[in-house]
Amino acid sequence: PGVAGSSPVNRATFHSGITGKRGALIDRLSWELAFLLAVTLGLAPFLPEPHIWQKLQMLAAGTLSRPLDIFDFTMHGLPWLLLVTKAGRALFRQNSASGG
Repeated sequence: PGVAGSSPVNRATFHSGITGKRGALIDRLSWELAFLLAVTLGLAPFLPEPHIWQKLQMLAAGTLSRPLDIFDFTMHGLPWLLLVTKAGRALFRQNSASGG
């Protein structure tokens, strides 16, 4: 026995999902588009403050509970998650190519 979700099978499944077809799709997405999505959809509306910032504050305060707020957090957070995933994959490939 071990920690739930830490079996070699689960890790292999997770890794194949990241490196499989979805990973190839993320790699084909241009950096410009990923950045544009994060800055526009990820930060909209800009005034009085970005929704993602409001939702992160709500999450930290433990008040992110209404379905609409959770949906909003997801929709404004996905472009940032995409950008971070693309950057992580690029760094991983760079480290793998250099032998580090």
